[in-house]
Amino acid sequence: MPRMVLNRKVLIGAVAACAIAGGGYALMHDAAKKAPRDGGSAPVVAATAHGQDLNIDVNGIGTVQASGTVDIHAQINGTIDKIDFIEGQTVRAGDLLAEIDPRPYQAALQQAEATEARDQAQLINVERDLKRYSDLGESGFASTQQIETQRSMLIQAQALVKNDAAAISKAKTDLSYT
Repeated sequence: MPRMVLNRKVLIGAVAACAIAGGGYALMHDAAKKAPRDGGSAPVVAATAHGQDLNIDVNGIGTVQASGTVDIHAQINGTIDKIDFIEGQTVRAGDLLAEIDPRPYQAALQQAEATEARDQAQLINVERDLKRYSDLGESGFASTQQIETQRSMLIQAQALVKNDAAAISKAKTDLSYT
């Protein structure tokens, strides 16, 4: 026969529940004796209500999970400088949650701006060379091939400047995400 081990509080609670049930049965049994046999109404029995603590311990193995969770992913990678929320806090769209070290992104922006300045200077130089070759071509001292090469270099230089502008825009956007 298996042996049962009961917690003292559970045992006391069970005894109290049996006593209450027994008392209720006695009241109902008493009321049933006094009830008229002719199908009329039964008497109502009133008792004084009172409050008392009832210790119920439930032991078990389990896990606790939050009713809602959210995974947070930064739009850029970097070292977190500051966290601006506490666990369990309600946050809304647009709330600042963390600050990422902006220095690498500031450096990338400065690098893109420097590249644009260099390419802008090269563009100006290519434009001047094209004008020179065009003037020489009108005099017969420059070949058509040299002039076409300069036009092609001008298009390349203009494309580099546009690419640099896009790199600056991206660097500014990344910096804003920090």
